[in-house]
Amino acid sequence: MATAIGYLLVGLQFATILLLISTFFWLRFFEVLWPRILGALLFATGLATMLAGIIQFHQANTQPMSILPSPNAEGNLVVEGIWSALRHPMYSSLLQLALGLCCWHQNWPVFIIWAGFLIVLFVKARYEETLLCEAFPLEYPAYRDATCMLVPLPCFFRYRRAPTAEPHQQDAPPPVSSSSSS
Repeated sequence: MATAIGYLLVGLQFATILLLISTFFWLRFFEVLWPRILGALLFATGLATMLAGIIQFHQANTQPMSILPSPNAEGNLVVEGIWSALRHPMYSSLLQLALGLCCWHQNWPVFIIWAGFLIVLFVKARYEETLLCEAFPLEYPAYRDATCMLVPLPCFFRYRRAPTAEPHQQDAPPPVSSSSSS
């Protein structure tokens, strides 16, 4: 079941990428220059993020990188370099590349496709995180709580843990002695 979900998410990911690329052929360009400059900058930073992620992953891990959301059983949890700022730098870089294309095109249908791509990658990332919590039950929850998901900004897409009902040790009232002094 997990493999089928993984293949479905990868299929949706590639379908939205192909839709975004196809927009070069079926949309007219507008003559406004600043969105194209912004698009080129986003595309370049997305490409740099992707290359840094690939290089740092291979330096820290002996197992090959996979496009499937399931973690490699013999792989290591990479938490250094760009992975220390983002839990999913590869998804973040794909979103930057795609948003760069959207800004270049300056057309609403492309932004709607990008929003669909964002949803697909967000669902894929959350699914991958459940699998990573199973594969690395001690390391990944702490890493997840300390690191941003897709955008390296404080408190943006960071994992939120539900408050626990147990009182903290320091909040607990002091124990009452049951012996009476006479």
